[in-house]
Amino acid sequence: MKECRKCMTTQPEENFGNSINHKDGLTNYCRKCNAEYHKEWYHKNKDKVAASQIKYQKENREAINEYYKKRYAENKEAYSEYNRERYIKSKDYIKRMEENGNTKDT
Repeated sequence: MKECRKCMTTQPEENFGNSINHKDGLTNYCRKCNAEYHKEWYHKNKDKVAASQIKYQKENREAINEYYKKRYAENKEAYSEYNRERYIKSKDYIKRMEENGNTKDT
């Protein structure tokens, strides 16, 4: 059992993340409080996160493209099945919208 320093509740050790920086090997915040903290941080720093992601993608464009090419080649069947199902669902959706008179043409 360990106490979360944010919500001050005593919880089982499984509810805490691993940390090499702490003596007991666990973080000071429980997983729930840690998730809340990171969610708040993300919303406060959306511009910073977006800029970082764009920079990474520009600097690693070739590696990213290779990763997706390899992933597609290894999972061609799964991608085909997914796209087939998606196509059928979209066809059904369009048909229902036309039957209800909810088209952009009207």
